[in-house]
Order: sequence, then structure tokens, then C-alpha cells
Amino acid sequence: MNTAKINVWCGMSNKQIIGPYFVEDETVNGRNYLDMLKDYFYPIIQRKRLHNKIIFQQDGAPAHFSKEVRELLNEKFDGRWIDRGGTISWAPRSPDLTPLDFFMGIY
Repeated sequence: MNTAKINVWCGMSNKQIIGPYFVEDETVNGRNYLDMLKDYFYPIIQRKRLHNKIIFQQDGAPAHFSKEVRELLNEKFDGRWIDRGGTISWAPRSPDLTPLDFFMGIY
């Protein structure tokens, strides 16, 4: 009932894995997810010169759908992000596995 919990984010491409990133708060919300994207993920892909080449995909989790997160994705990945309400639509709560659900789940 009172077991320790941890939330981990990870990014994956055909060439590399970015992360893991451990969320310190108990719950992932729009604010801490936005902070992770701005302060951790985007600087890494800029350094690696990937920011103009990738298509960013996330699932339909509520934290991913906050107005501020969508604004950031529209700014940084204009026309190149997949999610419900994204420029490339992904069905909310889709039963399809994302690559990370499959890849990271086998370890």
C-alpha cells in the first residue's frame, strides 16, 4: 500500500536512447513534464543536432496534453509531433504499443 514509486521517462530513436530521466514528483503532470522537455530533452537533441530531424511521439497521457506542452511541441517540432491533438494524430488511449512500451518493457 505504501510502496515506493518512481516515474521514468526515456526517449528512443533508431540510433540511440536518451535517458532515463527520473521524475522526482510522485505524479507526472503537465508542469514537470514540460520542465523535463525544456530543461532536459530539448537541450540534448539540440547538442546532438537532431532537433530539426526528428518526429516526436508521445502517448495520450493527460500530462502530455496540457496546453503548455502542446505549445512547446508546436514551437519546437512544428508539424513533427505525434499525439492526440498533435499535428500528426494518435488515438487517445490507443491499444497500440509505442516503441518504448515494447522495447523498454522487455528488460
